[in-house]
Amino acid sequence: MNKFAGSIVAAVTPFRNQKLDEPAFEKLVRWWKKEGSKGVVVGGTTGESATLKPEEIAAMANIAREVAGKGFLIISGAGSNDTAKAVKLAELGAKLKVDAVLATTPYYNRPTQAGLVEHYKALAKVGVPVILYNVPTRTGCDMLPETIAKLAQVKNIVGVKEASGNPLRFMKIRHLVDNPDFALLSGEDGLVYFALASGGVGVISASANLLPKIFSDICNLWFSGKFNQSRDLQMQYLPLIEALFLETNPIPVKTALAICEKIREEFRLPLVKMGDANREKLVGVLKTFGLVS
Repeated sequence: MNKFAGSIVAAVTPFRNQKLDEPAFEKLVRWWKKEGSKGVVVGGTTGESATLKPEEIAAMANIAREVAGKGFLIISGAGSNDTAKAVKLAELGAKLKVDAVLATTPYYNRPTQAGLVEHYKALAKVGVPVILYNVPTRTGCDMLPETIAKLAQVKNIVGVKEASGNPLRFMKIRHLVDNPDFALLSGEDGLVYFALASGGVGVISASANLLPKIFSDICNLWFSGKFNQSRDLQMQYLPLIEALFLETNPIPVKTALAICEKIREEFRLPLVKMGDANREKLVGVLKTFGLVS
């Protein structure tokens, strides 16, 4: 089975008075592992990477390794619209001896497909395994399947987190990538089943912060040949998954974790607390699923 197969938590960064809340993160990692998660991404989009310091990413990676132990994947974020900065983040990941770095496409400056190829080649030269991350709704940059297939041939590029929202993309990527070891991972929590059915190996999930066992089970049911049960579990939790994206990620999932008393309801600007109307909707869905009384 692929090294990255299963449900990997796109970890939130818990804060206390605007500083990394290390005890809260430690408890989260223990819980995620107990519930079947394969690993974590620290310093990614859900972790508010844009406002994190390298030392905070390093602290979370070290905590996760110490708490979860051998076999629990540690992936660190290496996303930037400045290739030189992305390389430095990849070098940080290499220093931390993470299993891979996750690197979103450069945002704002909107590089061409040729520019994306050169960007990721620069990261791959660091020597740490690289997982591509395509999330055009956030970056304004769509990495096409043909580009992913080209990059899959580059040494040290080991997979892709595909979050375009188009389920056909999974099939096209799997069809074009001539490497069975290349990890195709869903970046859309509502499309995990589709990714698996298209030859994917799992998910890097924001919702798994709150639902670690559910996302682990969706994957494990598929791996064990219980395809209908995997599909039904995905469908059952769609209302909650949708509620966790009522506002910009990670605002709803951090709010939900705070409501469930896992972390404090705290963000770094420019992210702010959830609007009252959406928070009320979220609480209602959490009650429906029995997560709060």
